[in-house]
Amino acid sequence: MRSFPVARCALAVVLVGVLASCSDGGRSLEAFCDQLDVMQEADVSFGQIDLDDSVAVHESLSEFSDHFERLAEVAPDDISEQTAAVARFGVALAEAALNANPDDPFDRAALLADATTAEPDAPAAMEQIAAYAARNCAAAP
Repeated sequence: MRSFPVARCALAVVLVGVLASCSDGGRSLEAFCDQLDVMQEADVSFGQIDLDDSVAVHESLSEFSDHFERLAEVAPDDISEQTAAVARFGVALAEAALNANPDDPFDRAALLADATTAEPDAPAAMEQIAAYAARNCAAAP
């Protein structure tokens, strides 16, 4: 299994933002925290991706973007812009993985690098989501 820095970096940053759970609902803090919990459970599989398998990379990145799209749908207004930015970032990464030549790791790396520039606010947005979650979703002692 070969290291794929761009995809691993994106997925690792998500780990930072995925903390604790609350409950289910619509656009609310509780629904936001609950979705983070769902993402934490799904995150286990991200670390096991065979980065030489373009289909697996695409599926994992699609799942990543789906989770953040759901997070953007339920996020409170004060964090919804950041979750939307990360959802767009995930879509760009998933599309890049799908369009890459599966036999050319340099093609994949180049397309994924291009995708990261498509949503330049994503890294800062991920940090803001992580900080917001730490302040608002931490499990009660």
